[in-house]
This record gives sequence, structure tokens and C-alpha cells, in this order.
Amino acid sequence: MSQDQPEPYYGQQQPPPPPEMPPTQGYGYPQQAPAGYGPPPPQAPPLPYGAVPPQPAGGSPSSKRTGAIVGAVLVLAAIGGGVWYLTSDDGSGLADDGPHKLTAPVSLLDGDFKRSGNDGEPDPVEDSGSSNLFSGVLSPGAQVINPDYTSSSKDLIFVGAYGESKDPAKSLDTFFGNVKKEVADEDDVELIGAPENVSPANLDGALMKCQKAKGALSGDEELNYICAWADYSTVALVIANKESGTYSLEEAARIAADVRKETRAEGQ
Repeated sequence: MSQDQPEPYYGQQQPPPPPEMPPTQGYGYPQQAPAGYGPPPPQAPPLPYGAVPPQPAGGSPSSKRTGAIVGAVLVLAAIGGGVWYLTSDDGSGLADDGPHKLTAPVSLLDGDFKRSGNDGEPDPVEDSGSSNLFSGVLSPGAQVINPDYTSSSKDLIFVGAYGESKDPAKSLDTFFGNVKKEVADEDDVELIGAPENVSPANLDGALMKCQKAKGALSGDEELNYICAWADYSTVALVIANKESGTYSLEEAARIAADVRKETRAEGQ
């Protein structure tokens, strides 16, 4: 005790201690006002489980970094897609199995059709009688074959070209567009409907469409199917008929796929 302050006598009440202050919070933690000094500041409501607290304007450094990474991936994907388009396929799922040509075997379809007359030697597209049919279908320098095949009870037309196609789907559409133009000048041939996508079981590595036509074989009034395939090297047309009637869409597509297997060979 100080000499200036007298000791309290027994029973005298001590003055109340000063009010306690709340403990000091850490750096960055919102400070609370002492009790009795106005209402407490408003607090943010608790977030539900799993919720992400809002980011300040402009985004956090991590979100900006994530956005930059995603953008880089998209750019690389676009570049990679362009390279893939030029070196692989056009998105149709076809694999490029290398250069191929079309040949004219002595017989086709298990010997049902025999080659006669025209031996099927290739001609440049621009010098052939089928130049309009294959115009714009393959790259410049393509060759055309148009052999004659005969049978005692069936009819078959086979004409094809080989070279290079960067987009078989586009080549096939261009080809059928050319067919439509050619038929428009014919009085005895009529196309019915539009080309239909077909996928016979014996077709491998090519796209095929067939279109119904009337009078496509020597002015015959019966209905036939014009079927054509396209891959990265060849495009060809096949029309088949039989003595007892016409083939169904499925049969015509299978025949065209068989002709492809028997006439397509490696190399150019």
C-alpha cells in the first residue's frame, strides 16, 4: 500500500473493478465493439454446406489462372483439330487406308458378270465420257474406268474414278449432285426422292448412298437404285437389276459393296 492512501478499515466496500474488454482477435478478423457501446455490426449469414463464398470483383488469382489454362486447352484443341482434319479424316469416322485404285476384273460377283468390249483401262477424268459425272469429286489428276459387264439374266452398270479425296462425305454429295444435273437432261430417266445413307455389313472404310430411279437401266420403266460409295481414294457408281424384277435397297447396297471389294486395289 502507498503511504498516501490509508488502508481500508474492516467492512469497507472495495470499488468495483473496471469492465473486462473482449479478447483481441487475430489479423483480418472482424472486430467487435465492447458491450454497451452500440449494436453489434451485422454478420453475414452462414453458408450452406458445400457452398463457395463469393469472390471479390475481378476474380481471385486462382480463378484467373484456371481461366487461362482452360483457354489454352481450347486453343490447343482447335489447332490439334485442324491438324487432325488434314492428316486423318473428316469427322465421318473413316480411316484413310492409303492410296487405292479401281480395276476391271475379268468377272464380277462370283462370275455372274463377265467383262466384254471395253477392257476398263483408265482414262483421265477430263478426257473421259464421264467428266461431268466426276467433276469436282476428286482432286485433279483422277482417273476414270468404265468397263462393260454382261450377264444372260442380269444388268450391271459400274463406273468409277480414283485419285484423292480429302473429304469422302463431300465427294459423295458432289457426285450425287452431278448425277442430278446429268439426269435433268434425260427424258427417260427420273430420280425419285433423295439419296439415302446406307451401311451394308460388307462395306468397310467407305460411305455409301443409294437413290431410287426410274429408267436408269436402258430406259427400263422399272425402279432401280443408283448406289455410290466414296472413300479417300475412290468414288464409284453401281446400278444392278435382275430378270425377275428389281433389287431392294438393302440388296442394291450389298451388291455395290461387293463390287467395291472386287474392284478396289492398293496403289495408284
